[in-house]
Amino acid sequence: MALPMPLRALDPTQEPAADDPNHWRWTIGTFFRAGELGLFPQEKHVELIEGEIYIHVSPKGSRHSAARYLLEEVLRDVFGRKFMIRSEEPILHPDDSAPEPDISVVAVRQDHYATEHPKASDIIVVAEISDSSLSFDRGTKASHYGKAGIPEYWIVNLVADQVEVFRKPDPEIGYREVTIHKKDDVIATLAAPNKPIKVADLIPNSLNI
Repeated sequence: MALPMPLRALDPTQEPAADDPNHWRWTIGTFFRAGELGLFPQEKHVELIEGEIYIHVSPKGSRHSAARYLLEEVLRDVFGRKFMIRSEEPILHPDDSAPEPDISVVAVRQDHYATEHPKASDIIVVAEISDSSLSFDRGTKASHYGKAGIPEYWIVNLVADQVEVFRKPDPEIGYREVTIHKKDDVIATLAAPNKPIKVADLIPNSLNI
């Protein structure tokens, strides 16, 4: 995505990509400054991943929102106060990235990250709720999270009603291990292996209520 002309003045160190004179790489500083100035569409979800801006145009449906709520509640039960649970908040990575996973479990910090967003080294597990974004979450997001060294990445796949777990991050390929878990399965995070989670408890409409 080309950098809009008014934004170039925000960061004079910006350089166009070598293979495309019209293609500009964003820095984290420029990205957040643009957000402060209101230069991104308010109704869209905007993320910075490896210098590229991604604007998500599909609105989140009620099932997506329900799944995020279920996952957040389950993870709070699993971790208690041992870790912080953040919803749709940025993670800062040194490769000009500020993705906003649906859920991130991060190390506790006294200032609650008031002075800066968490970095990859603070992350225990990240999760995305996927329906229309499934190919993006399996591809771009999985590759990025793995290369950043995040130890565990979950996709709550609402298309197939399953949870996909990515582990063993690799700086070259993303993740070296992917496992699929259906609604009848029980899983656990690496950080809390003795706290089982029913996949059915993470999938809306699968509960007997």
